[in-house]
Amino acid sequence: KNRRPGSDSDSAHRCFVIRRSFLGMAMSGSLLLLTALWACPQVIEAKGGGGSSLSSSDTGTACDGHGASATYEETIDTSGSVSNRKITASGCPNHYSLCTGKSGTDGCGGVGEAGTETEAAEQGHDLSIPASPVLRTSWGVDVSESSVQCSTDAVAISLNGVTIFTGAVGGDDCSTFVDVDDIESEWNSFDCCSGHTRSFEGATYHYHFPPSCLLKQIGDLDDGHSPQIGWAFDGFPVYGPKGPNGVDMKYGGDYGTCEGDYCLDQCGGVEAELSGVDSFKYRYYVVGATSDLSTTPNDPKPSTDSAAVFSTGRKSFSLNCYRGYLYSELTSGSTGTTGVTDSYTATALTGVTAKYAPEGLCGSGSVTTTAAATNGWCSTSTSSSCNSAYSGVGSTSDSSPTPSPSPSPTPSDTPTPSPTPSPTPSDSSPTPSPTPTPTASTASLAPRAQAGAAMSAGVCAMMLVLSM
Repeated sequence: KNRRPGSDSDSAHRCFVIRRSFLGMAMSGSLLLLTALWACPQVIEAKGGGGSSLSSSDTGTACDGHGASATYEETIDTSGSVSNRKITASGCPNHYSLCTGKSGTDGCGGVGEAGTETEAAEQGHDLSIPASPVLRTSWGVDVSESSVQCSTDAVAISLNGVTIFTGAVGGDDCSTFVDVDDIESEWNSFDCCSGHTRSFEGATYHYHFPPSCLLKQIGDLDDGHSPQIGWAFDGFPVYGPKGPNGVDMKYGGDYGTCEGDYCLDQCGGVEAELSGVDSFKYRYYVVGATSDLSTTPNDPKPSTDSAAVFSTGRKSFSLNCYRGYLYSELTSGSTGTTGVTDSYTATALTGVTAKYAPEGLCGSGSVTTTAAATNGWCSTSTSSSCNSAYSGVGSTSDSSPTPSPSPSPTPSDTPTPSPTPSPTPSDSSPTPSPTPTPTASTASLAPRAQAGAAMSAGVCAMMLVLSM
């Protein structure tokens, strides 16, 4: 169950079978090397989506399953030709991450069942992004340098050090995307904080949906706008699912149903100067309802209507393309227009690494069928933690720690940015047909997971050596 070709659980099973039979197999040196690279890619440096400068490596150290091993640090480096925001992070979430939705995997529960261990391992993320982002002259999902629609690697990083992925899952064939209307889809392994761990390529914990726990921990801006939750790899900020005055952020044009002043373009962002929000000229949003911080798997969750839906059938709840240039592109000479306002000063953010563990987190509720699940928006899902009337887990001041200092910019009392329409893509942008992006003691769990990771790395290293 749950071992679809190319999926997380399929790859985990594949790696397990090869490791188990390794010593009894007679392989040639070249075949052994190919097998090592295929089955155990965690020994290879990982890269982010779209050619980003993210460097990660599974350290073999298990993350704490309840959020005690998150690290995140930013510095602004102005020494080179292009100023960069350098980010280092463990990649471990600062919240619950016990494995669910993967029956048959050690330490994991089945669909709707809490596990006893986390699969997540420390990643040693090291990333450089533009400190002052620059808007591309040509962009869109059909512009190869800009598009990340089919990437199954990270396209952004959260302020707690967890990476953000697109809606693409199941390999790089660009044919399988998170389907919120199918109980067999990848979301069945998302914990109540909206993340899960990729069982291959280094046990990376990541988000495809708005990160429910992180959003609740930081809290909305004064007007109901979601807080900044991270940075895209082009240097622009990433926010949660709500825009100015708390409106649900929706895709416009040929990609969604938005008809208001703040419609998302095909990349998943809005080009406008929002002085009450930040000092950038562009920003991304991760859309749809967040969870109730209790139910397993993630419920409520975004609806299909909240995703960007393209004529190809591809969809995503986060980024689809980069509106700005990557740091590597800028250092190679790419030029465009500034993505910041005159009031902008590049400042390193503190990040959000305080352990988030309000009473009842991921503690009750189970979804095992599509009919039992709730899909929607913040405004329509009353049990969603991003709904203005939410009163569930973490809703009281004593159970919802506020990071200090808050990583979000401090808005004016009532931000009222001038309505600015979403940007019009260049001629090279796509023109789709007009059919409107865990409760056991972790002290006892970490050694077991760490030992497994260390054994995995050791076996893979042996395979590589013997192939030489």
